[in-house]
Amino acid sequence: MTDLDKRISEYAKWIESRYDDSHELRGKGKNGYIDGKADAYESSLREFKRIFNVKEE
Repeated sequence: MTDLDKRISEYAKWIESRYDDSHELRGKGKNGYIDGKADAYESSLREFKRIFNVKEE
């Protein structure tokens, strides 16, 4: 597995965990809404930059 494959896998697992967290809350009868649209975008972008080591110019 290449480094890029590992990073893609890590990001996919992070996204899946976000879904699982939300799904688990709904299963307990709680609000499964974790992030607002802007918050979800920001947290996804932040994780993408961390995992793929993206540097700002």
